[in-house]
Amino acid sequence: MPQSGTLANLMGSIVDDGRLKLVSLVGAGAYGKLYRALDTSSTSSTSSASSSSSSSPRFYAVKCLRKPAFRSRDAKFQDRERTLHRRVSAHPNIVTLHRLFTDREHVFLVLEFCAGGDMFHAITDGVYHKNTELIRSTFASLVEAVLFLHSRGVYHRDLKPENVLTNHAGGSPLIADFGLATPSKISHDMDCGSGSYMTPESFSSASSTYCPPQSDVWALCITLINLVSAMNPWRSAQASDARWNSFLTDPDFLREIIPISTSLTDLLLRCFRLDAALRPSLVELGRAVHALPDLYMTDAELKQAAPAVRRAAGWFVPGANAYDASDYSSPSTSGSGYSSIGPQHRVPPAGLAASSALAVPDPAASSPRHKVPFHGTDPSSVADSINTNPQGNTHLLQLCLPSLSISASSDPCAAAAPPAPGKFKRLIRRLRAWRKL
Repeated sequence: MPQSGTLANLMGSIVDDGRLKLVSLVGAGAYGKLYRALDTSSTSSTSSASSSSSSSPRFYAVKCLRKPAFRSRDAKFQDRERTLHRRVSAHPNIVTLHRLFTDREHVFLVLEFCAGGDMFHAITDGVYHKNTELIRSTFASLVEAVLFLHSRGVYHRDLKPENVLTNHAGGSPLIADFGLATPSKISHDMDCGSGSYMTPESFSSASSTYCPPQSDVWALCITLINLVSAMNPWRSAQASDARWNSFLTDPDFLREIIPISTSLTDLLLRCFRLDAALRPSLVELGRAVHALPDLYMTDAELKQAAPAVRRAAGWFVPGANAYDASDYSSPSTSGSGYSSIGPQHRVPPAGLAASSALAVPDPAASSPRHKVPFHGTDPSSVADSINTNPQGNTHLLQLCLPSLSISASSDPCAAAAPPAPGKFKRLIRRLRAWRKL
């Protein structure tokens, strides 16, 4: 059982010598619970008749952790998290750590409260969908924040949408959760982080050391894909992952599963090189994204794209389901979190099916053998079709096509549709490459 499961529910408690009241539970993860806390001094001043100009009630986020034994391993980890977080708290795009206090059983961290929630839920709510300017500005702020981290000798190692807070409009990102942060530029702590966002060399199956600064840059690139498409390109960059292998053998693989522009694809190909020394630096990444002419495929390109790509772009696609409903990346329980501290414990927004993580496209759905011709059907007048578990697919369909209803019927003509011209040779090249592996 996760440590947070053994922690008592302190909602309604008065802590910090009466200064804070824990009014609601925001989330619970592997190592702690997060509460929304009211500053009691702000309410007393507001209720005072003589303070007509007093400010509104102030709220904080209070992370509750189990108090570790003296000089234990957990004590060292908690101390490292607090030390590194304090070192970078001054940046406007990093959650502020105000102070900490303890009681006999718990350690409490008093953090900046962000009412908007985390980036993961903003993505699944469709806040960033086709909003190029918001994606650019949000990503630029993340790059600036990570540059600040690195300039202070702090490397996060668990950057992902769940660990980034935003306002209600998806802007003003704040990096949170320093549970896995390290001051080391070279790390022997393998398999540390969230699988979908980790570099190939950070897995113990591939190497014995890796560079945390480069891991942060890699994670930002995956996060950029999340912002653009609400998808992860692979579960993990390891030889055991079929999508990662497809990416290594086919430079066009990303555009066969995600509706991204050729310019963004070229940048990502450089960022995901196996040789870490050949990848762009964090500064180069920020400048390159800012200079990209576009992030998405054009309508002309989408007409020739695979069904999975068109679905992700918000187009109606008749025929077989483009996604495998069981094919979702697993939620991470790394770190102690801030807002979601494990999205599996959060209540999904109204009308959105529960999902543990961003969807990973089914490569079979984007294969040329499953292509269907574009019919130009009006999405508002046709119900989308699903063959498998509808709950798992509602997550993506409502993100891309919120006005569509879900039907259990399917188009029998889609399976017999011929592949698009010029794609058969690409399939043969990929099959030959796989035989050589």
